[in-house]
Amino acid sequence: MNPFQAIGVLGDGITAKAVLKKASELNINVVPVYDAAIVIASPGIPPQQFPQVSVPIISELDYAYLLLKHFCPDTKIIAVTGTNGKSTVTSLIAHLLHCPAVGNIGTPFISIPSPTSCHPILCIEASSYQLETSSYFQPDVAVLLNVVEDHLVRHGSMANYCAQKQRLIKNMSADQTIFYNSEDDTICHMIASTPARCIPFISPEKLPYPLPQKWQWGHYPFNAVVGLMVARHFNKNDASDDASHYRQLTTFQFLPHRLEFVSVDNDRRFINDSKSTNPHSTLTASAA
Repeated sequence: MNPFQAIGVLGDGITAKAVLKKASELNINVVPVYDAAIVIASPGIPPQQFPQVSVPIISELDYAYLLLKHFCPDTKIIAVTGTNGKSTVTSLIAHLLHCPAVGNIGTPFISIPSPTSCHPILCIEASSYQLETSSYFQPDVAVLLNVVEDHLVRHGSMANYCAQKQRLIKNMSADQTIFYNSEDDTICHMIASTPARCIPFISPEKLPYPLPQKWQWGHYPFNAVVGLMVARHFNKNDASDDASHYRQLTTFQFLPHRLEFVSVDNDRRFINDSKSTNPHSTLTASAA
């Protein structure tokens, strides 16, 4: 698909505005959706509300990917998905590999492609809403954290929700890599037919170094393992880089509203985990 054709844009939020800004930067013609060659859909708009047009309606994830591969074909893409933990793991990988963190984490992927600047690596948080209209996106490394019941108002059923998550890996080839949670039966089913190399997460006890104290509670050991494994993959298993990554764990700033310590009163700890938006994440937080 030629991303430089006239485009139409669905939506008026952060994603749509970022697409319009990039189109202006690249002198791509923006027209009404019924006159466009490609329509770019914002993730907040469900497919049931799409206009009836004869041209492809694709996600911002797809459109940014097509532009990036045009300008920077050698950029390696890491994509992280899962019901819970996406933002923390995406941020950690970006911290360890000194690369941008974009996508569902807050900065639209479309802000990155440029004819004058290429990043060696990008780490992208991908949500089911973004993946739902993605057909072209193909990460070099995919990270599958967990899949539990969520967003059923949008997707209608757990089966459909899982199908949208699985779209992250559908285009991956044998020379690409998936890191996955082998304790999640849904994810094990998702990867069953992929030609990509599949590497299960190890347990924190098998790490070559002990985790810093701030990483030793709640779901943070799991997050640390994922980040360290992906970072090691990109640094060709260099032992000196391993040590550097462990040191970088101490400088990582946890995202707000995620197992965030508030205070202690009468021997009771108060933790702000207000980003817990489903029972799975709340139960994980309360178990900490």
